[in-house]
Amino acid sequence: MASDHLFNYVFNTHFGYQMTKATGTVLWYNGQIQHTAPLVLTAYNRARLRNITKSADADFSFGVVSAAPANVSSSSSKSESELIRSQNTYREVLPKVLRSIFLPLVSSLMCSNFVLFPIAERALLVKHLHLLTGLSPSLYWILNFVFDFLFYIVTALCILPTLWFFQAGTLTYVCAYLCVVAGLIFALNLLHGYAALPCIYLASFLFDNPGHGFSTLAVVTVVERACADRSIDDQARMRRISRAASVGCLGEVFMEHYAHEVNNAVVSYVIGTARKVTRLLPSCSYARAMTKILQLAAESSVCHVGGIELESQCNSKVTDTKLSLKQCCEHMNSPNRTAYLIHPFDKNMYSAYYEVIGLSFQGAAVFVMLLIVESMLKVWERELTSLDDEAYTSPQSSQQATMMTRGLAQNMKNKGAHLEDTEVQAENNVVEDAVTGKLPAVPGLMWPVMVVRRLHRSYGIFESNVVLRGLGFTVRRGECFGLLGANGTGKTTTFRILTGEILPHSGNAFIGTSSIVEDTVQFQQHLGYCPQRDGLLDMLTGVETLTLFTRLKGITMTSNYLNTLLQVYRLEDIADQLVGTYSAGSRRKLSLCISMMGTPQVLLLDEPYVGVAPMARRRVVNYISALQRVANISVVLTSHSLTDVEFLCNRMAVLGDGQLQCLGSLPQLKAKFGKGYTITVKTYPDRKNDEVYQRQVIYSVWAAFQGSELVHSYEGVLEFRISWVRMPWSKMFILMARIKKQFKLLDFYIADTSLEQIFLSVSRKEASDAATAAALQQQQEQQKPLAVHHIMASALGI
Repeated sequence: MASDHLFNYVFNTHFGYQMTKATGTVLWYNGQIQHTAPLVLTAYNRARLRNITKSADADFSFGVVSAAPANVSSSSSKSESELIRSQNTYREVLPKVLRSIFLPLVSSLMCSNFVLFPIAERALLVKHLHLLTGLSPSLYWILNFVFDFLFYIVTALCILPTLWFFQAGTLTYVCAYLCVVAGLIFALNLLHGYAALPCIYLASFLFDNPGHGFSTLAVVTVVERACADRSIDDQARMRRISRAASVGCLGEVFMEHYAHEVNNAVVSYVIGTARKVTRLLPSCSYARAMTKILQLAAESSVCHVGGIELESQCNSKVTDTKLSLKQCCEHMNSPNRTAYLIHPFDKNMYSAYYEVIGLSFQGAAVFVMLLIVESMLKVWERELTSLDDEAYTSPQSSQQATMMTRGLAQNMKNKGAHLEDTEVQAENNVVEDAVTGKLPAVPGLMWPVMVVRRLHRSYGIFESNVVLRGLGFTVRRGECFGLLGANGTGKTTTFRILTGEILPHSGNAFIGTSSIVEDTVQFQQHLGYCPQRDGLLDMLTGVETLTLFTRLKGITMTSNYLNTLLQVYRLEDIADQLVGTYSAGSRRKLSLCISMMGTPQVLLLDEPYVGVAPMARRRVVNYISALQRVANISVVLTSHSLTDVEFLCNRMAVLGDGQLQCLGSLPQLKAKFGKGYTITVKTYPDRKNDEVYQRQVIYSVWAAFQGSELVHSYEGVLEFRISWVRMPWSKMFILMARIKKQFKLLDFYIADTSLEQIFLSVSRKEASDAATAAALQQQQEQQKPLAVHHIMASALGI
């Protein structure tokens, strides 16, 4: 019966029985209706009595005999009155309690799914790439709100049939008023979405994972099994949030119901204040307003129908907590008694007026707060964490700041002598002259199109991890500037600052008269950016992605333009497929294609060749080189593919310890750091730990090549540097062939110094400085003389 006619089973079927030989007699009753248990037992006993007596009129008769005096005392009458009042209170509070539990759950599930896309777009840098096209943050959030609200309207419409089905037993009056109630509920749902969506957007800044954001914002007590694969900390955090929300809404129900019975003025004031504070939460306001609308609709139903039901309600004590019905009872004999009912939106504490007003103001207020946070959050972070330039340049202040941020080891390192490269010094002078307008107009010298001045940036608690320490350089028009460095040296942080994703704690960057700190939007309009992460939406196709960015950038999208972009990057075969199905190389090529659209003034490429096949990489490199020459755009490139950097870049800089270690063109770097040749010797694996054998090989190479220097020794690989030699290549190979035969070496190489070897040399120099600082720290702690060996020195004791 329940599967076929659920409504009749719940509301119209009271009790029944079943008699079988296996189980005997089984009585069942409907617990939704009061007193059905004794009724079904009485009916069963009456049937047995008539069966035994063979009389169709046989029945039970009950009498109550009281041992007390005939006159009923006032105390017993009072007890009966309190019992009736307690029962009425139970019937009144229970629906509110249930609604306070489940309506916030419904409201949170209705809105929490809208947090998924804002978090995903921010974490995947999709939002950042959209803002780089010139899209304002306010327009971004307004468009999100409009489309999310349209989807929310569909959800709000789907709720109406469900509420009507479960309230059909109480709203049994004219269809016109039933439609009015449905309209009020729909309007309340719209107000809830209007107020809750900005709160959801504001909360999205607290999460970097869409799943965690959704689970935390939703009431997770119901979906806890779906979150079983999450960590214990996540489960505990979400349980605490869910428990706090439920307790708050339940507490608000009891405060509202018993507030009029409190005689203490202080307690009444606290309860009133707490109830007003709970109106700031859209879910609680929504639950309270929905409860009041349904309650007023049920009371209005009784008043409209009238008759015995109305008289019964008016004669009972239930009207003490039903103000609208109480007013109807006071004018029960009036032909226009429904005029005295309280409308759900009347200005009355019993109505949903104040909750509706609260939701109306919450939407606008939180949306304004969202725009302020979006535009000012990076500025506030800079203001709270920035120091004056003197704090970075003054030796005393620098020492104090270093002691605070990096500890004793880093302080000892800063005390060591650091000889800045002459080209780096000259570049810093050019930066200062360009910023102050003192850069002379030298014929043949390209004017800087982008100037980066004294960038400082730190991360961690109390800004303990210093990433950039006064980084400065210039990028000239039509130049390709290569920024090299090991992992964790600050390359990606530099690109995040230059694109406006974060602001430096100190320093600035300029393109023309636009500043990344003061004029972020104007600065971003000159940029094209290919981030280390692709910044693509998996649910769009390649063509849809390109069309989206061309429209954001204001570029006229023609079929020829689209086909040219797809052909250059060999994406025409998969252009109509979802981006989520692309390989890593295809996603990278699509991201490169987006960054070059519109021919930006400065093109920033952060690891652009990761995952790209060698043939496709060469094609992309040639296209960037041609675009650089034809359009005269400037390129800032960072890559682990040093061969491509060597081919593309006019100037290169090695970044280490948050600042430039060396700078110049490839011939300049080779002349300064890579003079001569490099000889690499490889021993067999069984000889890699034989120090005596390796020492003999080293002595033989030193004897054959006067002035050679051992620069690296690791796992049986010996690297020698010869800065100057007077012999042809043929003689060098003959000498090394003899050494290989004598010591039975695995292999050897003789080569001119490459960019990779220069990069490794500078990186090892930086590691050497770190080792020196650690040794000095240990010496100071132990107060013992300690000989600090350079890391470039051989581990063999030579």
